[in-house]
Amino acid sequence: MYFDFSGNFENIKPLAFSNIRHNIMTLSIYRFWARANVREYLWAKTRLDGEPFEYRGTGDELFKGFWMALLGIFAPFYVVKIAIEFSDNQGLLTLMGLATYFFISFIGGLGIWRARAYILTRTYWRGVNFGLEKRAIRFAFKFVLHSILLGLTLGWWHPAMRKSISKDLWSNTYWGNLKFRYSTPSDAKGVYGSFAVGWFGTIFLSIVTFLVIGFFLAGFGNIFETKLKSTSPFLLTLMSYLIFAYFWLLTSFCFGSYRAAILRFITKSIHIDDTKIELSLHGTELFGISVKNAFMMIITFGLYAPFMQLRFWNCIINHLSFELPPGGIRTIYAVQHDIASSAEGIEDSFELPLFDMSPV
Repeated sequence: MYFDFSGNFENIKPLAFSNIRHNIMTLSIYRFWARANVREYLWAKTRLDGEPFEYRGTGDELFKGFWMALLGIFAPFYVVKIAIEFSDNQGLLTLMGLATYFFISFIGGLGIWRARAYILTRTYWRGVNFGLEKRAIRFAFKFVLHSILLGLTLGWWHPAMRKSISKDLWSNTYWGNLKFRYSTPSDAKGVYGSFAVGWFGTIFLSIVTFLVIGFFLAGFGNIFETKLKSTSPFLLTLMSYLIFAYFWLLTSFCFGSYRAAILRFITKSIHIDDTKIELSLHGTELFGISVKNAFMMIITFGLYAPFMQLRFWNCIINHLSFELPPGGIRTIYAVQHDIASSAEGIEDSFELPLFDMSPV
């Protein structure tokens, strides 16, 4: 069986420009319906063995899920946080800072699981949907531990974290009556080499950047300081955005090979019975797409998002190969999974990068 993606820039243009127009008119409130529209398009253009996938989620569900999460979880927390900040008790403030970190990590993990469940149960192929077991709380506690280790190791825990998260998600995923397994084959290549290149490359280029800025300020510091004081808030905001944009491009440039390596590793570890799944994606291919997408997102202030999703999705799908075991097609029709009761409200509150913008 084979995957195929028939989407292209020309036939997504009407949808993308409609989403952009509505987002501008509604000050981004329309983004929930825009997200659902883009998913519906991507799913419909993705075919397995010639049959298209179907996405049955709606913008209404995403909108309601977002506000339920915002009002039901974050609002009470921030009320308590603001009340404590008026206190002079330093110990209480420190404790609140730690609690905030753990809370955000826990909610982030919970959001990843619930968002995954929402998307899977609304994804259909030949009338049969996918499903995810209800283990969100346990996953959220593990995600807190991952977040702590990620900070303590200055990011070096990320490959292990990504593998663990993928294992938890995929080993609890169903497709009809078929359950996915996650086990790393013996011939799977490691990813720490490419991660090291990205990590040290980012550090090195960041140091070079700061040295260049330091030499500039040493020579023109007084002039720059005078200009900065008279600069309007708009220009200061623009400068902050450009700094953010630069480091986004920098990390996209340095970690392109690692992103391809970790996606290949995860894909090679996913099984359905004796199914073999392969992702023949090279670092140079994902590197080019990542840098180009980052650049276009920056200069369009995020309006390029539908085209970015299309480009990335097309790259992943057209490099996937998949072989279903004998009788597998008949097996999946044995079960229909319950629809997730709520949309990805928590994930949307954080704008978490689900699945690294890819199916795996």
